[in-house]
Amino acid sequence: MLALGAWGFRALGEPREEQVITPDAMTITLRTAFRPSAAAELPATAYAARLGPHELLVRVDGSELSVARVDAGRGDRDADLAFATGPGIHRVISGELAPDRAISTGVVEVLRGPENLLERFANTFHLAA
Repeated sequence: MLALGAWGFRALGEPREEQVITPDAMTITLRTAFRPSAAAELPATAYAARLGPHELLVRVDGSELSVARVDAGRGDRDADLAFATGPGIHRVISGELAPDRAISTGVVEVLRGPENLLERFANTFHLAA
């Protein structure tokens, strides 16, 4: 399933801004792009990713990954970094857009937590397009 997700990530290319990212699609993308070897050396980190009206709580602890839907705003309390994004997150995960540039251009809006954790997110979840 993950190999199919990787193929789809590459084959579909850049999402259009009018496209909506569903929580299920983002969950598959994150599971596909997860790099356990990169995460193994990093401190445990939780991310709250707000995708329109939906939110995912993404927990990385060493090589372990969990992704769960949560009520909007709930993940913010439990996350080290909470951010809002749209289809442009694809560019961060593919490495096309640097995390700091994603923030400065509004592709990612940091809601809570240190902005530099988006760099950790991009290193942990990477799948070249």
